[in-house]
Amino acid sequence: MGRHRGVYYGGHAVQYQDRNFLLAIDSKIASEADVRTEGIDIDLILDPLIVSRPAGCVVILDAARKNPWQQIVSARARGLSSQPPIQGVTVVYPVVPGEVVGERSANLFVTELIKSAKVQGLSFKEVFRRVRTSVAQATRDQQIPWSHRRRRKIS
Repeated sequence: MGRHRGVYYGGHAVQYQDRNFLLAIDSKIASEADVRTEGIDIDLILDPLIVSRPAGCVVILDAARKNPWQQIVSARARGLSSQPPIQGVTVVYPVVPGEVVGERSANLFVTELIKSAKVQGLSFKEVFRRVRTSVAQATRDQQIPWSHRRRRKIS
């Protein structure tokens, strides 16, 4: 059977120059230049996954909350930037790219993810479908979890 990989990140991130940078809660960002020194470019996580060519991979970025740094970095950007499709890698966000999770529903995505993941026998696709449906219903479509995947070419 093939190798499968998964990464979950729950925390803060900013969108800068159409890229996502993960941030520690105590990040010191006073200007745009600080993003590259204080943040971790998501590509540093994605690149090794791409190189290892896993049979399947899921990267969950639970980091689309309002935060004090996004306004400093770019007043027009919100939420996370959409990742370009990566063959064999599914990237999941708690909300559509460019949007932020509301304060009242900030933990809803991860709560529903854990609940659905505990159901035995479900594929990740089925788990995510349940999460998307539950979160969308609970927020009256104000928060719709999003995933992006590029399928492997079949030779």
